[in-house]
Amino acid sequence: MLKVECPECKQWLHSNMLLEKKETTCPTCNVKVDVDELYISAGPYSISREVLRKHFFKYKRLLNEAFKELEELKSESSGSKPYKVTEDNVVTFIDNLKEMLEGCREGYRVFPENQKVAFIFEDKRHECELGNVSITGICIKLAPGVEVPGKGTDVTLEIKSNGFDLVLQGKTVWVREGGALGIRFEEFDDELKTALVGFIESIED
Repeated sequence: MLKVECPECKQWLHSNMLLEKKETTCPTCNVKVDVDELYISAGPYSISREVLRKHFFKYKRLLNEAFKELEELKSESSGSKPYKVTEDNVVTFIDNLKEMLEGCREGYRVFPENQKVAFIFEDKRHECELGNVSITGICIKLAPGVEVPGKGTDVTLEIKSNGFDLVLQGKTVWVREGGALGIRFEEFDDELKTALVGFIESIED
């Protein structure tokens, strides 16, 4: 999870979409907060996003070593409590470190369940299932029988959910069997970007 500190009340403001904003509003003191010094937090750990990105491969190696350690613990374990407790702690450490490294991504994605969007292709409108969405693109799954456009095709997406009414232009970048599509959004203005960020935040876990 990304977070930034309010300079007024010193409260931490949390959102994985902070990277897409220039400023946000503190819900405690209603002060506008510049989003210029981000931190990543997971479990009990917190680190500057800039520092983590600078030393990304060191932490990636640490993650790989943790996976190796976990496998060794599993092979040595005889069901004893000390091994089980240690193994559980290593699993927790791995999960937290993976989450922190995920915070280095430039395009945070959410994977909502049972979320529908409208897909428009060649003047035909179809309801489809949303697989994941970020500020740069979307993955959808078309219903059986719906014509699947080829790679590089211009399409339109309509999102009417959670109080948002968005119309997004995009281009297919990959197509998979079963009607799954990856669509990259075309450039949009600040107003539409703000609305898209708001929609993504509304469906975050």
